[in-house]
Amino acid sequence: MDVDERTLRLALLGEAAGGLAHELRNVLQTIAVAAYLAEREGGAPVRVQSMARSARRGLELVEAILAVGRGEQVQPPGVPLRDLFADAREGLPDNVRFVDEPSVATPGPFDPVLFPRLLHVLYENAGHAAAPNPVVVTTRVEEGPGSVAVLVEDDGPGVPAALVDRLFEPFSSQRAGGTGLGLALARRIARAHGGELAHEGGARFRATVPTLPR
Repeated sequence: MDVDERTLRLALLGEAAGGLAHELRNVLQTIAVAAYLAEREGGAPVRVQSMARSARRGLELVEAILAVGRGEQVQPPGVPLRDLFADAREGLPDNVRFVDEPSVATPGPFDPVLFPRLLHVLYENAGHAAAPNPVVVTTRVEEGPGSVAVLVEDDGPGVPAALVDRLFEPFSSQRAGGTGLGLALARRIARAHGGELAHEGGARFRATVPTLPR
């Protein structure tokens, strides 16, 4: 694929994603309002309460991703990485198991809506790459001068050699039914933090974000 074709495809993808995000936001707002009214009327079942929470979280994520698409940078509070794991690990393949090193309790400049999505992409990819075999994913934090790095590594097969050079390009997935958009979005999220997401070989990824004012 030449540069002009890639640029055109990215532009079309951006337009499509923006339109889909707008429509999804409208749907989620309708669900959130309906659930809110059900709660106000009293006696809302647990499923309705769960629906309301999911809709609110979905709205937050859509708004945050739209901001990233506009090129906005996030200004996150300092929160421990482990506080973001509940969202990051929801809906993953059943074969994924985790090892978290003690450093994940260290507060860092992670956006509480967007950074879990970055982690989710890495965790989900690890699960799909190893399936149906189990895979252990290790997460840890390394602090440096003016930055903090989150390392995610698994004991699965790693990134196929044929995919390495275009790993972060949209539509690069080799998985049946995959879109290849996950890692492209994950890198955009890292860059919205003023940082970067890099593949360091095998099944190891490093997301580096600055701790100093940008």
